[in-house]
Amino acid sequence: MGTEVGLFLAEQGKEVVFVEMLETFMNNVTFDEKLVYEERFKNLNVSIHTGKRLESVSDQGITVMDRYGVRTTIPADTVVLAVGFRPNRDLIDSLRKVPKLQVFEVGDCVRPRKIFDAIHEGHLAAKLLH
Repeated sequence: MGTEVGLFLAEQGKEVVFVEMLETFMNNVTFDEKLVYEERFKNLNVSIHTGKRLESVSDQGITVMDRYGVRTTIPADTVVLAVGFRPNRDLIDSLRKVPKLQVFEVGDCVRPRKIFDAIHEGHLAAKLLH
């Protein structure tokens, strides 16, 4: 999600700074997707800081810290946080309480993923109805 938002902003002419806690960037995308993103980022005003975590946000920008405790302040006037997803299980949990109702878990109620996963699981669930 953060990669897409950053790309959208960069394509509007904004300077974009990515901060990633892990040592590599774009960890949850396929190899093909990564190639496409890298090509689109190539001529945009984008910088990537890996191995750092956000420590604070202030009027001056953001302060990040690496694994050695070294702090760096990066100037910023706008901050977008993309910190992951959790499944919303409210509907599936309430449907499971209905007697004799056949319920299948597909898509993001299982865990947040790509649309392909939801379509594939929905197809498999539909095949079980015959």
